Amino acid sequence: MPHEHELDRRLVRVERLAREFGDLPLLERDLAGSLSFKNKRVPFDVFNDRPSSDFVLSQFWPKLDKELLDLGAALELASALTGRDLVWRTGGAAGELDRRNFQVIFVGPLTASSWRERLLVAEEVEPNPWLLSLYTYAEVILSHPLRDGNGRLARALLLACLARRRGLSGPLIPLGPLVYANARVVDDAVLKVGLVGDWARFASVMSLLLRKALSYTESRLLVRADRLNSNPSKG
Repeated sequence: MPHEHELDRRLVRVERLAREFGDLPLLERDLAGSLSFKNKRVPFDVFNDRPSSDFVLSQFWPKLDKELLDLGAALELASALTGRDLVWRTGGAAGELDRRNFQVIFVGPLTASSWRERLLVAEEVEPNPWLLSLYTYAEVILSHPLRDGNGRLARALLLACLARRRGLSGPLIPLGPLVYANARVVDDAVLKVGLVGDWARFASVMSLLLRKALSYTESRLLVRADRLNSNPSKG
């Protein structure tokens, strides 16, 4: 895993700050607003029209850090994350045409429906929590088991994997806005995993986004720490 030691160090710092200065802000929502302000071309409309992932994940966290969700719980989570009742897809699925007029055709519904079984196998054979979390994300995206909400479910299960295997104590990694802001790069990296098994490129891209997300969380918590230390009455 690229920069694994740096990821570990940043996560340790974030967890320490979160324990000392809890009451986390809505990290994903705040980061999305910051990125949207800097780049008006980033398509955050769909992201911002849906419920706050931070709040939903906090509510589900007692389930997420225990074991891989069963299908019923995963569907409940995905529905909460999108703000509407979802269903598993039973027909074909295709992505939108990209800038090269290339369209991704996802696996058929039968293969897609066994995404959880493939994750259970991966959990048995992959000891590295960071790599397992990335496999989890890619598996859900490439299987595309839902008619909508696959990205949100994939990111939630990535965090859940880190909760079970790395001790992540809550939704402290605001990955969603960074995936949206770098959608072209992320989509190409995931596509190469599916087409030619290029995990190295995908791991490199996702490692960078994870580090940026942790850095953002750390900066927000440090601001809160400074405020509380300068004026304890506002805690």
